[in-house]
Amino acid sequence: MLCNCFTYHILLSCLQQYKAGQRPILVNLVLVDDGEHIPANHQAIYNTIDTGERALKRKILCAKFSPRSTTSRAITRIGVYSRPRTTTPGYTRIGLVVYY
Repeated sequence: MLCNCFTYHILLSCLQQYKAGQRPILVNLVLVDDGEHIPANHQAIYNTIDTGERALKRKILCAKFSPRSTTSRAITRIGVYSRPRTTTPGYTRIGLVVYY
């Protein structure tokens, strides 16, 4: 699975509010700039769960969750690459995070 510890802790913070048997599944991820509107039905992820510090500089990761019974699609793998032009077949690129 192409998911690093950082991404795992961010998404885990969204799922903690649900009971164990009622956890919805991740169906969409959107990366927006600070100051932009959060897309409808998406949940903004600002802080990490492990340290509580800001997750991304100048960007907001937005996640959309749906009950398992209402969707036929789900995000099961997330790739985070250090080189922006690196892509893997079958993956969709959602954005670029640049740190100076």
